[in-house]
Formats: sequence, C-alpha cells, structure tokens
Amino acid sequence: MKKILLTVFSLTLLTAGAFANGTQETHPASITNNNDTMMKSNMMMASSASTTGFYDLTGLGPQIVPFTSEADAQALAKNETVIYFFAASWCPTCQATYKNLKADYAQIPPNVTLVVVNYDTAKALEQKYGVTSQHTFVEIDANGNLKKIWSGTTSVQAILAKA
Repeated sequence: MKKILLTVFSLTLLTAGAFANGTQETHPASITNNNDTMMKSNMMMASSASTTGFYDLTGLGPQIVPFTSEADAQALAKNETVIYFFAASWCPTCQATYKNLKADYAQIPPNVTLVVVNYDTAKALEQKYGVTSQHTFVEIDANGNLKKIWSGTTSVQAILAKA
C-alpha cells in the first residue's frame, strides 16, 4: 500500500512539475519576447529579400550603380551621361544584360554612369519616363528630362552606341 501511495505521490509531483514548466513557457512576458524576436527575424528576412531578389552591383562601380534617388542621378548628369537601366531579376533579357555588364563593365568610360533601377518597385519613375516594360534604358539630362529611351540592347557596346 505504501508503494502505491508513494507511486501516486511521485506521479502527482511529476505532473505538477511538468504543468508548471509548460505554463511558464506560455507566460505573457515570454510570449512578448518571442514575438519581438520573431518580428526582428521577419524584418531582417524582408530586408534581405528586397535586395537578394535584385542584381548585386558590388564591384561594378563607379560606372554601374544602383538607383538611390532622382536627385542623385541628376547630380551625376551635370557632368556625365546618365542612363537608367530598368531591370527585373525575373527578366531573361535583363539577366543576359547583367551577365554582360559584369563581364565588360570596365569598357564603360568614366563619363558614363549606368543607374540600375528595380523595375518592380520604381513605378513613379517608370510613369515619369513612359517605361512600360522591363529591360528599358532611359538617358536623362541634368534636370532629369528624358533625352532618349530604348530597349533591346544587351551588351555594353550596344548600350554605349545607343546613348
């Protein structure tokens, strides 16, 4: 009889201990901390996704740069030729152009800057210049006015010839 009581008592203690441990993990303070951690992780993934889904221009500068603002591009256009390249990471022609730019970026003269614009996110800029499809090039002047617009070129030489 003592063994049965001792066994029941032990099981009761184990169950109570497991229950207390389980409720401790769902305490409101620990839920808040877990949510904060998850939110930070999601923010980092969203930030990472916004750049990893687009072209890596590291090492291609100063002649090939990512779009930052119209003002920055216009400032460059005061002293050199500035060409926007509206590209999408999912576009096969853009991918071919990117591959060629990586291979031949050194052929771009110092007075020409190619500004790579994310076609999927730059809707206001597309509307301003009448860009209706990815893989479009737009040459601008120092005031941001359209000088030329074209598409279809994939090599550095062809891009420079059109500009």
